[in-house]
Amino acid sequence: MLWPVHRIKHEKVEAILHQ
Repeated sequence: MLWPVHRIKHEKVEAILHQ
């Protein structure tokens, strides 16, 4: 159920770390 939410959060964190 929280699969997509967790994925979006992880992607956001990775994007910020990659900035």
